[in-house]
Amino acid sequence: MSHLIVALQTIVARNVDPLDSAVVSVGMVHGGQAPNQIPSSVTIDGTFRTYRPAVRDRVIGSLKRIANSTAEAFEMRAEIEIITGGRATANTELEEEISVAAAKQAGLTVRRDVPPSTASEDFCHFMADRPGAYVWIGNGPVTDGGELH
Repeated sequence: MSHLIVALQTIVARNVDPLDSAVVSVGMVHGGQAPNQIPSSVTIDGTFRTYRPAVRDRVIGSLKRIANSTAEAFEMRAEIEIITGGRATANTELEEEISVAAAKQAGLTVRRDVPPSTASEDFCHFMADRPGAYVWIGNGPVTDGGELH
């Protein structure tokens, strides 16, 4: 499991064009019942995000190849389940302009200098079927986790 987690971190560095954006993260590890026994199975869960479908396909292929190869190297078996996701939210141009116009009409300050984010977000699934814009709405100074989007 440790070898696999380290190997997965090479996907972005070695399999994704540096001009593209991708995130691969392992966030949960589950396995074992006692500190003095090697578990018969271990589950790791994580997330990945990309902006472009071709990069997403490449990351999925790399996840599968690395998991299977690492397991085989240790005479084990890997099961890979891609539940959903892998897409970062990317606004469509027209809907972004509509959002900006609406904010300006309401007398709100519009900032367009915010860099792209690969934060985990489900809105990308809506935008797979319909064009849209995901807007960050500020609520004043950010203190104690007070961000709002």
